[in-house]
Amino acid sequence: MSNDSHIRELVEEALDSDRTPEEVCAQFPEFLAQVRENLLRCQSVEAQINAMFPASTAPAISRRKRLLAGKDPLPQIPGYRMEEVLGRGGVGVVYKARHLKLNRDVALKMLLSGAYANPHELARFTREAEAVASLRHANIVQVYDIGELEGLPFFTMELMEGGSLAQKLAGVPIPAAEAASLIETLSMAAHIAHQGNLIHRDLKPSNILLSDDGTPKITDFGLARRIDGEAEMTQTGAHVGTPSYMAPEQALGNMNAIGPATDVYGLGAVLYEMLTGRPPFRAETVLETERQLISEQPVSPSRLNRRVPKDLETICLKCLSKEPSRRYVSAAALADDVRRFRQGEPIKARPITFVGRTWRWSRRHPAAAALVTTALLFSIVAVVAGFWMQRQQADARVAKARQVQAIEAALAHTDDLRKLNHWPEARAALAGAPSLLGTSAPDQLVQRLRRARMDVDMVIRLEDVRLRLSEGTTVQGKTSPLADRL
Repeated sequence: MSNDSHIRELVEEALDSDRTPEEVCAQFPEFLAQVRENLLRCQSVEAQINAMFPASTAPAISRRKRLLAGKDPLPQIPGYRMEEVLGRGGVGVVYKARHLKLNRDVALKMLLSGAYANPHELARFTREAEAVASLRHANIVQVYDIGELEGLPFFTMELMEGGSLAQKLAGVPIPAAEAASLIETLSMAAHIAHQGNLIHRDLKPSNILLSDDGTPKITDFGLARRIDGEAEMTQTGAHVGTPSYMAPEQALGNMNAIGPATDVYGLGAVLYEMLTGRPPFRAETVLETERQLISEQPVSPSRLNRRVPKDLETICLKCLSKEPSRRYVSAAALADDVRRFRQGEPIKARPITFVGRTWRWSRRHPAAAALVTTALLFSIVAVVAGFWMQRQQADARVAKARQVQAIEAALAHTDDLRKLNHWPEARAALAGAPSLLGTSAPDQLVQRLRRARMDVDMVIRLEDVRLRLSEGTTVQGKTSPLADRL
């Protein structure tokens, strides 16, 4: 509902009930100044009209206020016996009446503004009567008669003695099986309305009446819109409906997107309240409720009521998808999936995955999604770089350990060869060791390798000298003194 429409309703409530602007705006303080200003303007206009037409207008206006306040006797309508007032609103009243000719009780709804109603009020009242009269279904409240009493239009419809679904729920969830049965029945009724070229646009628990045996019936087609594209009764771009139950396209005022999927959303909202005891979105103000409706996802029903079956939750959340194309293609398709659930068959709806939720959130919040993506990329780069550095360090430690093992193995083999006086072989064993030696090798090991090489080289040189001297010729059969010393 737009702010202008809401302010207009608050002003009408103040006019009809003689309440002060402060009293009618108790829950909507942000509208107080505008309501006070518009109320003063309306009172000024009414005073001028009363002065100009005291014989006709004044009695109609005073009668309207007396009826709303319950101070006037019940109207006398030919063919009906008026019995009591069932309810009152800002512009109308519903009576319980007896249709004398057919000998049955009916609900009689009368528009109290009559000839002085604004075009919007009169069009809505007439549209409701015509819309319901054109439908025939066991779960849609039937209209019996349309008439007028002293300029006050009225119509009669079947009387529902069981109250409304809102009264039945009263903020308390009902068993999942009962909720599924009700929503299947209501979905088929909505499908019949769609086949009759009508979109309800205001499906909610208070617009679902119950008979004595609990049979649910859809009522209040005052906001109904024809699928064939009839001229809209509201201002261009204005949105109609109840914020806690309206579809996102209604809150955005996107009239081109209104269709059967709009009522599928409303049915999902009704199912949500039956499962959790509260509507999908409800905030302290209308604007905040609409903001949540447009930009946030509803809390999963199972988080509010652990007894909600997963499949029924999946069906409910599919109905509440932000995009109409992601909901059930028709109310009949919704009813069919609920029937599958009730019969224990696999449902066609699939739970929304984490990737799916993330993608939908990104489409609704592109700027925030871009920032999150950038942060994630930086985080991934940092993590990858950290892993790369750790891998390099690990490889370096492994290489160092292998160097140490290779050198120690060469030194041990050299010691064995030295004990056997296999000095050339010892030199060969140490020949490969320097290529394994790196700057990361321990200094002590480096010194051991160097000493071993020097020792082996020295022994081999000395052995070469001894061999040369021993093989030298003697002078007159005598050995060289140097050879004797060696």
